Amino acid sequence: MADGALKGMSERFDSVYAKIGRPSIPPEMLLRAQLLQTLYSVRSERLLMEEIDYSVLFRLLTVRIEVSLQATGK
Repeated sequence: MADGALKGMSERFDSVYAKIGRPSIPPEMLLRAQLLQTLYSVRSERLLMEEIDYSVLFRLLTVRIEVSLQATGK
């Protein structure tokens, strides 16, 4: 369900970000990480980043959207 919503928002995000400069973290990935933070009751962003580094589940769920974006060429 979240994948469909984030995929639909991708075009909106693309239109807001500049085409030049340093590439940013895809907003879809940030939203997915915040969703995981809420669902799994992770208390802070620092702990969330530690979970993403150490937990295979968190890493798979956040990287999954990055891989799908690379496959579509965005």
